[in-house]
Amino acid sequence: MKPPKKTAFILVKQPLIWLVLAAYFCIPHRSVSTEDILLEQRYSWQQPFHKPKTKEAFLESAQQLTIKQALLSTLENQPAVKISQMNVGIQMGVAEIAIAPFDPLISVNLPNANELTDNFDPLEPFDPLDFVFPDIALHPLYTYSDDVESTDSNGNPIRTLTQTIRTTAFVQLIKELRNGTLFTLTASVDRLHDPSQNPPQNNVNKGLISFRVLQPLLNGFLYGSHAMTEIEQQLLLEMAYWNNLQDISQTILDTTTLYWELVAAIKLLQIQKEAEMRYARISEKTLDLINAGELAFAELDQPLAQLAAQKTSTILAEDAVYMAYHNLKFAMGDENVCLPMDINLILEDFYPVRFNSEAYQKQMDSFLITALDFRYDIQSALIGIEAADVNLKLAYNEWLPTLNVISETSQHAVKWGQSAKDLFSSLDMKHPETDYFSEVDFSVPLFNDKGVGGIIEQYAAKWQAIYEMQLTSQQAIKDIRNALVDQLALAKALKQVNYEVEDFQEVIRNKNILMGEGKVTIFELLTYEDQLTGALNNRITIHKQYMQNIAKVRFLTATLINERDDCSLGLADVTRLPLGEVTCR
Repeated sequence: MKPPKKTAFILVKQPLIWLVLAAYFCIPHRSVSTEDILLEQRYSWQQPFHKPKTKEAFLESAQQLTIKQALLSTLENQPAVKISQMNVGIQMGVAEIAIAPFDPLISVNLPNANELTDNFDPLEPFDPLDFVFPDIALHPLYTYSDDVESTDSNGNPIRTLTQTIRTTAFVQLIKELRNGTLFTLTASVDRLHDPSQNPPQNNVNKGLISFRVLQPLLNGFLYGSHAMTEIEQQLLLEMAYWNNLQDISQTILDTTTLYWELVAAIKLLQIQKEAEMRYARISEKTLDLINAGELAFAELDQPLAQLAAQKTSTILAEDAVYMAYHNLKFAMGDENVCLPMDINLILEDFYPVRFNSEAYQKQMDSFLITALDFRYDIQSALIGIEAADVNLKLAYNEWLPTLNVISETSQHAVKWGQSAKDLFSSLDMKHPETDYFSEVDFSVPLFNDKGVGGIIEQYAAKWQAIYEMQLTSQQAIKDIRNALVDQLALAKALKQVNYEVEDFQEVIRNKNILMGEGKVTIFELLTYEDQLTGALNNRITIHKQYMQNIAKVRFLTATLINERDDCSLGLADVTRLPLGEVTCR
């Protein structure tokens, strides 16, 4: 044993020893219960910013945030979800507009014309007042009369104005059918009062009722632009619905992934703090052995360097928690940004792994079948093929020449000299005149480059849609297989890493005993401590990936949005695999 003077000399000459001693007295030496450890995992990651003094104070001030609450907040507040929903609303409006050409169209026209005719005699001298006083009420040379033969008291003709009144009522109803047929029903009346004519021609009431049919036989028949546009927009509306579900599923997956990222970041920070405490204790023991004269002072450099490196890791872990927290808040649609000392949450812990490998492997093929049948993006791609086929039919139809058959029948009635009769009296047709009209229109472009180009364009677009669907299906199969295999591997890896952690903990316990006996070097103990920290980090990372992969499997198999017994949509359980679930689709 070394003399005390040498020990005192070491303490005086090495100021670093004083720092280590100060750290020694700052480290608590007490027994820790399981409850304290669990609570420590809840709030210790907030250090050095904020830490309640007691468990009761933390539980009272903390805010609980479950995975379901996070997802519900995302669906309610995330702008990306609302944008996707508005896409459906926009397409719904476009589809409604596409129906408009088939709505009955009613046109009503009620013109009324009053014409004043100047009975001008070219033999009379030019009167400049005609242009100075246009208002006949103020013009002394003009006299209003219905009779062009009016004379003055001396029998001389009077210069007069003749007023002709024409009143018309026109009503038309147009209806287009989806096969291209166009119906037009027209009713009109025309009443004319013309004093320049002799009775009974001076008062004429005319009535007309006509019915016209236009039937395309080539271009515009069955696959006309209006009919095909309506079908296409309805398909695009259905596509927008599936795309909306795909976007919502992606948002749910993102929020779930970020939730478990935050849980893992908290646990990883706790591991870094515990590792920091272990390295501090190793430094204490090293100092004790140096003071006892069993180790050289240089042996203290390595544990202190390891402790300093671990403090750096702890700071980075604290920053990772802060970043993970605000990433989750953004995904939830929460606009409030808080400082680190304001973070105070109680999150769900990782769920234990209850995994039956044999049953899981037997259902892997059923996962693939479910995905290919029900995945939203695949459904959208299939509808895209249907929409492309509609456009191709329209292109073929527009390539055809125009051949229209027009047939019209009309009835006329004329009543003379009945100015006092009602305007619509002429429609009371007791002895109408019936006319029939038919016409055939045919036109064809000589080269028809527009029609040929449209067919080429839409043909390529259809095959492009087919290839996109194939690519989506192949990508889905690859991603699902990888996710299913990953789930199995992660379950096995998590089981194995638990054994690894237990083995390292047992080794370190034994090495600590041997270190007190001088049979283990500081370097060897630090190596095992570093390996234990790595194993603990791996366990958290693997468990995080296991929970995230559950949500990924659900996303890839279109089971994140669950269908209830009444086929309404609901939020699925993102903490377990979709084994044995039945869908309404």
